[in-house]
Amino acid sequence: MEELVFNLAYIFIFALLGVFTLFTHVPKNEEFRNYLKARKVLSGAFFMMASYCIIRIFVKSSYNYTNLWTLLTFSMAFSWMQYSSLMLILNSAKFKLRHIFVDGVIPVTIMLILGLSGYIFKILQKEIIVLLILIYFVKTTYMFFICVKEYRKCEKEIDNYYDDILDISWIKRLIWISLFLSVGMVIAIIFPSVHMVFDIISPVIFTYMTFKFVNFAPAKIERMRKKNENLDIKPEPKKRKNTDIPEKIGHKVDEWVQSKAYCRLDLNIKDVASEIGTNQNYLSVYLNSHLNMTFQTWLNTLRIEESKSILVNSEKKSLEAVGIEIGIPESYNFSRWFKNITGMTPFQYRKTYRK
Repeated sequence: MEELVFNLAYIFIFALLGVFTLFTHVPKNEEFRNYLKARKVLSGAFFMMASYCIIRIFVKSSYNYTNLWTLLTFSMAFSWMQYSSLMLILNSAKFKLRHIFVDGVIPVTIMLILGLSGYIFKILQKEIIVLLILIYFVKTTYMFFICVKEYRKCEKEIDNYYDDILDISWIKRLIWISLFLSVGMVIAIIFPSVHMVFDIISPVIFTYMTFKFVNFAPAKIERMRKKNENLDIKPEPKKRKNTDIPEKIGHKVDEWVQSKAYCRLDLNIKDVASEIGTNQNYLSVYLNSHLNMTFQTWLNTLRIEESKSILVNSEKKSLEAVGIEIGIPESYNFSRWFKNITGMTPFQYRKTYRK
Protein backbone atom coordinates (compact mmCIF):
# COMPACT_ATOMS: atom_id res chain seq x y z
CA MET A 1 0.00 0.00 0.00
CA GLU A 2 2.84 2.39 0.89
CA GLU A 3 4.57 1.70 -2.43
CA LEU A 4 1.32 2.37 -4.29
CA VAL A 5 0.96 5.77 -2.59
CA PHE A 6 4.57 6.64 -3.54
CA ASN A 7 3.99 5.70 -7.15
CA LEU A 8 0.73 7.66 -7.40
CA ALA A 9 2.45 10.70 -5.87
CA TYR A 10 5.28 10.32 -8.39
CA ILE A 11 2.85 10.13 -11.31
CA PHE A 12 1.24 13.39 -10.18
CA ILE A 13 4.55 15.21 -9.48
CA PHE A 14 6.29 14.31 -12.72
CA ALA A 15 3.22 14.80 -14.89
CA LEU A 16 2.88 18.26 -13.32
CA LEU A 17 6.57 19.04 -13.96
CA GLY A 18 6.17 17.86 -17.56
CA VAL A 19 3.16 20.12 -18.16
CA PHE A 20 4.84 23.07 -16.43
CA THR A 21 8.06 22.68 -18.45
CA LEU A 22 6.19 22.29 -21.73
CA PHE A 23 3.61 25.06 -21.44
CA THR A 24 5.28 27.81 -19.39
CA HIS A 25 5.38 30.90 -21.61
CA VAL A 26 8.62 31.81 -23.36
CA PRO A 27 8.93 35.06 -25.39
CA LYS A 28 9.06 34.28 -29.11
CA ASN A 29 12.62 34.72 -30.27
CA GLU A 30 14.37 33.02 -33.17
CA GLU A 31 17.62 32.68 -31.20
CA PHE A 32 15.93 30.41 -28.64
CA ARG A 33 14.70 27.68 -30.95
CA ASN A 34 17.08 25.14 -29.42
CA TYR A 35 16.08 26.25 -25.93
CA LEU A 36 12.44 25.49 -26.75
CA LYS A 37 13.46 22.09 -28.12
CA ALA A 38 15.35 21.43 -24.88
CA ARG A 39 12.23 22.27 -22.89
CA LYS A 40 10.17 19.83 -24.98
CA VAL A 41 12.71 17.03 -24.57
CA LEU A 42 12.93 17.58 -20.81
CA SER A 43 9.14 17.63 -20.61
CA GLY A 44 9.10 14.31 -22.48
CA ALA A 45 11.56 12.92 -19.95
CA PHE A 46 9.24 13.92 -17.12
CA PHE A 47 6.27 12.28 -18.81
CA MET A 48 8.44 9.19 -19.27
CA MET A 49 9.19 9.22 -15.53
CA ALA A 50 5.44 9.34 -14.86
CA SER A 51 5.04 6.34 -17.19
CA TYR A 52 7.82 4.57 -15.32
CA CYS A 53 5.86 5.00 -12.11
CA ILE A 54 2.78 3.50 -13.77
CA ILE A 55 4.88 0.48 -14.75
CA ARG A 56 6.08 0.16 -11.15
CA ILE A 57 2.49 -0.17 -9.99
CA PHE A 58 2.05 -3.30 -12.10
CA VAL A 59 5.59 -4.70 -11.96
CA LYS A 60 6.86 -6.10 -8.70
CA SER A 61 10.15 -4.63 -7.45
CA SER A 62 11.63 -8.03 -6.58
CA TYR A 63 14.71 -9.14 -8.53
CA ASN A 64 13.94 -11.07 -11.70
CA TYR A 65 15.04 -11.01 -15.32
CA THR A 66 11.93 -9.35 -16.80
CA ASN A 67 11.88 -6.51 -14.28
CA LEU A 68 15.56 -5.67 -14.65
CA TRP A 69 15.50 -5.83 -18.44
CA THR A 70 12.37 -3.65 -18.71
CA LEU A 71 13.50 -1.04 -16.23
CA LEU A 72 17.07 -0.85 -17.55
CA THR A 73 15.79 -0.23 -21.06
CA PHE A 74 13.33 2.34 -19.77
CA SER A 75 16.03 4.04 -17.69
CA MET A 76 18.36 4.30 -20.69
CA ALA A 77 15.71 6.09 -22.75
CA PHE A 78 14.97 8.42 -19.85
CA SER A 79 18.65 9.22 -19.24
CA TRP A 80 19.23 9.86 -22.92
CA MET A 81 16.41 12.44 -22.93
CA GLN A 82 17.90 14.14 -19.88
CA TYR A 83 21.31 14.52 -21.48
CA SER A 84 19.78 15.50 -24.83
CA SER A 85 17.93 18.42 -23.25
CA LEU A 86 21.21 19.65 -21.76
CA MET A 87 22.99 19.34 -25.10
CA LEU A 88 20.24 21.34 -26.80
CA ILE A 89 20.30 24.11 -24.23
CA LEU A 90 24.05 24.39 -24.84
CA ASN A 91 23.28 24.91 -28.55
CA SER A 92 25.56 21.99 -29.27
CA ALA A 93 26.29 21.62 -32.99
CA LYS A 94 27.72 18.18 -32.22
CA PHE A 95 24.40 16.98 -30.87
CA LYS A 96 22.33 18.50 -33.66
CA LEU A 97 24.46 16.96 -36.39
CA ARG A 98 24.46 13.53 -34.85
CA HIS A 99 21.54 11.42 -36.01
CA ILE A 100 18.86 10.74 -33.40
CA PHE A 101 19.12 6.98 -34.01
CA VAL A 102 22.78 6.98 -33.01
CA ASP A 103 22.03 8.86 -29.79
CA GLY A 104 18.98 7.05 -28.54
CA VAL A 105 16.93 4.68 -30.65
CA ILE A 106 19.75 2.31 -31.65
CA PRO A 107 21.06 1.74 -28.08
CA VAL A 108 17.51 1.22 -26.78
CA THR A 109 16.78 -1.18 -29.65
CA ILE A 110 19.92 -3.16 -28.79
CA MET A 111 18.69 -3.38 -25.20
CA LEU A 112 15.32 -4.68 -26.39
CA ILE A 113 16.86 -7.29 -28.70
CA LEU A 114 19.27 -8.49 -26.03
CA GLY A 115 16.43 -8.70 -23.54
CA LEU A 116 14.29 -10.76 -25.89
CA SER A 117 17.19 -13.09 -26.59
CA GLY A 118 17.18 -13.94 -22.89
CA TYR A 119 13.87 -15.72 -23.35
CA ILE A 120 15.32 -17.80 -26.18
CA PHE A 121 18.52 -18.64 -24.31
CA LYS A 122 17.32 -18.72 -20.71
CA ILE A 123 20.56 -20.20 -19.52
CA LEU A 124 22.30 -16.94 -20.47
CA GLN A 125 19.94 -14.58 -18.64
CA LYS A 126 22.45 -13.65 -15.92
CA GLU A 127 25.13 -12.88 -18.49
CA ILE A 128 22.66 -10.84 -20.55
CA ILE A 129 21.69 -8.78 -17.50
CA VAL A 130 25.38 -8.01 -16.87
CA LEU A 131 25.73 -7.00 -20.53
CA LEU A 132 22.62 -4.80 -20.34
CA ILE A 133 23.97 -3.01 -17.26
CA LEU A 134 27.33 -2.54 -18.98
CA ILE A 135 25.69 -1.03 -22.10
CA TYR A 136 23.61 1.27 -19.92
CA PHE A 137 26.62 2.59 -18.02
CA VAL A 138 28.75 2.98 -21.16
CA LYS A 139 25.99 4.95 -22.88
CA THR A 140 25.21 7.25 -19.95
CA THR A 141 28.89 7.82 -19.19
CA TYR A 142 29.58 8.65 -22.83
CA MET A 143 26.73 11.17 -22.91
CA PHE A 144 28.01 12.66 -19.67
CA PHE A 145 31.49 13.30 -21.09
CA ILE A 146 30.04 14.72 -24.31
CA CYS A 147 27.92 17.13 -22.25
CA VAL A 148 30.94 18.19 -20.19
CA LYS A 149 32.94 18.79 -23.38
CA GLU A 150 30.16 20.85 -24.96
CA TYR A 151 29.68 22.80 -21.73
CA ARG A 152 33.34 23.81 -21.73
CA LYS A 153 33.07 24.83 -25.37
CA CYS A 154 29.97 26.93 -24.65
CA GLU A 155 31.65 28.49 -21.62
CA LYS A 156 34.63 29.46 -23.80
CA GLU A 157 32.32 31.01 -26.40
CA ILE A 158 30.59 33.10 -23.73
CA ASP A 159 33.95 34.26 -22.37
CA ASN A 160 34.94 35.33 -25.89
CA TYR A 161 31.79 37.28 -26.68
CA TYR A 162 30.54 38.71 -23.40
CA ASP A 163 32.22 41.40 -21.30
CA ASP A 164 30.44 40.28 -18.14
CA ILE A 165 29.83 36.65 -17.34
CA LEU A 166 26.57 35.00 -18.35
CA ASP A 167 26.05 32.45 -15.59
CA ILE A 168 25.59 28.95 -17.00
CA SER A 169 27.23 27.14 -14.09
CA TRP A 170 23.83 25.63 -13.22
CA ILE A 171 24.03 23.63 -16.47
CA LYS A 172 27.27 22.07 -15.29
CA ARG A 173 25.57 21.14 -12.01
CA LEU A 174 22.71 19.55 -13.93
CA ILE A 175 25.16 17.50 -16.00
CA TRP A 176 26.66 16.04 -12.83
CA ILE A 177 23.22 15.59 -11.29
CA SER A 178 22.12 13.69 -14.40
CA LEU A 179 25.06 11.30 -13.95
CA PHE A 180 24.08 10.80 -10.31
CA LEU A 181 20.48 10.08 -11.31
CA SER A 182 21.55 7.66 -14.06
CA VAL A 183 23.72 5.67 -11.65
CA GLY A 184 21.26 5.96 -8.77
CA MET A 185 18.37 4.69 -10.85
CA VAL A 186 20.16 1.41 -11.61
CA ILE A 187 21.35 1.00 -8.02
CA ALA A 188 17.77 1.50 -6.85
CA ILE A 189 16.59 -1.17 -9.29
CA ILE A 190 19.19 -3.74 -8.22
CA PHE A 191 18.99 -2.93 -4.50
CA PRO A 192 15.34 -2.25 -3.55
CA SER A 193 16.41 -1.29 -0.02
CA VAL A 194 17.78 2.03 -1.30
CA HIS A 195 14.76 2.71 -3.48
CA MET A 196 13.07 4.75 -0.74
CA VAL A 197 16.01 7.18 -0.50
CA PHE A 198 16.11 7.59 -4.27
CA ASP A 199 12.33 8.13 -4.35
CA ILE A 200 12.61 11.01 -1.88
CA ILE A 201 15.66 12.72 -3.44
CA SER A 202 14.76 12.57 -7.15
CA PRO A 203 11.56 14.75 -7.05
CA VAL A 204 13.54 17.51 -5.31
CA ILE A 205 16.29 17.29 -7.93
CA PHE A 206 13.86 17.35 -10.84
CA THR A 207 11.99 20.32 -9.37
CA TYR A 208 15.30 22.20 -9.18
CA MET A 209 16.05 21.21 -12.79
CA THR A 210 12.64 22.49 -13.93
CA PHE A 211 13.09 25.79 -12.10
CA LYS A 212 16.47 26.38 -13.76
CA PHE A 213 15.25 25.50 -17.25
CA VAL A 214 12.12 27.64 -17.04
CA ASN A 215 13.90 30.71 -15.69
CA PHE A 216 16.93 30.55 -17.98
CA ALA A 217 15.44 32.02 -21.18
CA PRO A 218 13.89 35.22 -19.75
CA ALA A 219 17.13 36.06 -17.93
CA LYS A 220 19.14 35.30 -21.05
CA ILE A 221 16.88 37.45 -23.24
CA GLU A 222 17.28 40.38 -20.88
CA ARG A 223 21.05 39.93 -20.84
CA MET A 224 21.21 39.83 -24.62
CA ARG A 225 19.02 42.92 -24.88
CA LYS A 226 21.41 44.84 -22.64
CA LYS A 227 24.42 43.59 -24.60
CA ASN A 228 22.79 44.65 -27.85
CA GLU A 229 22.33 48.14 -26.44
CA ASN A 230 25.81 48.44 -24.97
CA LEU A 231 28.03 46.48 -27.36
CA ASP A 232 31.04 48.60 -28.23
CA ILE A 233 31.39 48.15 -31.97
CA LYS A 234 33.30 51.40 -32.59
CA PRO A 235 36.13 51.76 -30.09
CA GLU A 236 38.06 54.96 -29.72
CA PRO A 237 41.08 54.88 -32.05
CA LYS A 238 44.58 55.13 -30.68
CA LYS A 239 46.08 58.59 -30.66
CA ARG A 240 49.40 57.50 -32.13
CA LYS A 241 49.44 57.80 -35.90
CA ASN A 242 51.12 55.12 -37.93
CA THR A 243 50.90 56.39 -41.47
CA ASP A 244 53.21 53.72 -42.80
CA ILE A 245 51.20 50.76 -41.50
CA PRO A 246 48.50 50.82 -44.23
CA GLU A 247 51.20 50.75 -46.88
CA LYS A 248 52.96 47.82 -45.20
CA ILE A 249 50.06 45.53 -44.41
CA GLY A 250 46.92 47.08 -45.94
CA HIS A 251 47.12 45.08 -49.18
CA LYS A 252 47.94 41.91 -47.23
CA VAL A 253 44.84 42.39 -45.09
CA ASP A 254 42.76 42.87 -48.26
CA GLU A 255 44.16 39.66 -49.77
CA TRP A 256 43.38 37.74 -46.58
CA VAL A 257 39.80 39.09 -46.59
CA GLN A 258 39.31 38.15 -50.26
CA SER A 259 40.31 34.55 -49.45
CA LYS A 260 37.39 34.42 -46.97
CA ALA A 261 39.66 32.86 -44.35
CA TYR A 262 37.60 34.73 -41.73
CA CYS A 263 34.91 32.04 -41.91
CA ARG A 264 37.07 29.56 -40.01
CA LEU A 265 36.32 28.77 -36.36
CA ASP A 266 38.39 29.83 -33.34
CA LEU A 267 40.42 32.58 -35.03
CA ASN A 268 42.44 34.91 -32.84
CA ILE A 269 44.45 38.01 -33.64
CA LYS A 270 47.80 36.25 -33.27
CA ASP A 271 46.91 33.55 -35.81
CA VAL A 272 45.43 36.03 -38.30
CA ALA A 273 48.46 38.33 -38.02
CA SER A 274 50.73 35.37 -38.70
CA GLU A 275 48.73 34.40 -41.80
CA ILE A 276 48.85 37.98 -43.07
CA GLY A 277 52.60 38.16 -42.52
CA THR A 278 52.79 40.66 -39.68
CA ASN A 279 52.57 40.67 -35.89
CA GLN A 280 49.49 41.19 -33.75
CA ASN A 281 50.56 44.66 -32.57
CA TYR A 282 50.78 45.98 -36.14
CA LEU A 283 47.46 44.37 -37.06
CA SER A 284 45.78 45.79 -33.95
CA VAL A 285 47.07 49.30 -34.69
CA TYR A 286 45.92 49.02 -38.31
CA LEU A 287 42.41 47.90 -37.36
CA ASN A 288 41.98 50.46 -34.59
CA SER A 289 43.56 53.48 -36.27
CA HIS A 290 42.57 52.99 -39.88
CA LEU A 291 39.40 50.90 -39.78
CA ASN A 292 38.18 52.18 -36.40
CA MET A 293 37.41 48.63 -35.21
CA THR A 294 38.64 46.12 -32.68
CA PHE A 295 39.85 42.80 -34.05
CA GLN A 296 36.73 40.96 -32.87
CA THR A 297 34.36 43.53 -34.38
CA TRP A 298 36.29 43.56 -37.69
CA LEU A 299 36.29 39.75 -37.85
CA ASN A 300 32.59 39.40 -37.09
CA THR A 301 31.64 42.25 -39.43
CA LEU A 302 33.26 40.28 -42.27
CA ARG A 303 31.43 37.16 -41.14
CA ILE A 304 28.06 38.91 -40.92
CA GLU A 305 28.49 40.37 -44.41
CA GLU A 306 29.20 36.85 -45.66
CA SER A 307 26.10 35.51 -43.90
CA LYS A 308 23.74 37.93 -45.67
CA SER A 309 23.89 36.16 -49.03
CA ILE A 310 23.59 32.76 -47.34
CA LEU A 311 20.46 33.85 -45.47
CA VAL A 312 18.81 35.12 -48.65
CA ASN A 313 19.93 32.39 -51.07
CA SER A 314 19.50 29.42 -48.71
CA GLU A 315 16.15 29.97 -47.04
CA LYS A 316 15.89 26.45 -45.67
CA LYS A 317 19.27 26.64 -43.95
CA SER A 318 18.89 27.15 -40.19
CA LEU A 319 20.54 30.01 -38.31
CA GLU A 320 22.72 27.48 -36.52
CA ALA A 321 23.96 26.11 -39.84
CA VAL A 322 24.61 29.62 -41.21
CA GLY A 323 26.51 30.55 -38.06
CA ILE A 324 28.69 27.44 -38.30
CA GLU A 325 29.42 28.15 -41.98
CA ILE A 326 30.67 31.69 -41.29
CA GLY A 327 32.61 30.87 -38.11
CA ILE A 328 30.15 31.87 -35.37
CA PRO A 329 28.78 28.48 -34.24
CA GLU A 330 26.63 29.62 -31.33
CA SER A 331 23.29 30.89 -32.67
CA TYR A 332 22.78 33.49 -29.94
CA ASN A 333 26.22 35.02 -30.65
CA PHE A 334 25.50 35.03 -34.39
CA SER A 335 22.13 36.76 -33.87
CA ARG A 336 23.60 39.25 -31.42
CA TRP A 337 26.40 40.34 -33.75
CA PHE A 338 24.08 40.36 -36.77
CA LYS A 339 21.65 42.74 -35.09
CA ASN A 340 24.37 45.08 -33.82
CA ILE A 341 25.99 45.30 -37.26
CA THR A 342 22.88 45.39 -39.48
CA GLY A 343 20.21 46.75 -37.14
CA MET A 344 17.95 43.74 -37.59
CA THR A 345 17.88 40.07 -36.62
CA PRO A 346 18.87 37.37 -39.14
CA PHE A 347 15.23 36.31 -39.27
CA GLN A 348 14.09 39.85 -40.09
CA TYR A 349 16.82 40.24 -42.72
CA ARG A 350 15.90 36.97 -44.42
CA LYS A 351 12.21 37.91 -44.42
CA THR A 352 12.94 41.38 -45.84
CA TYR A 353 15.38 40.44 -48.62
CA ARG A 354 14.39 36.92 -49.57
CA LYS A 355 13.90 36.40 -53.29
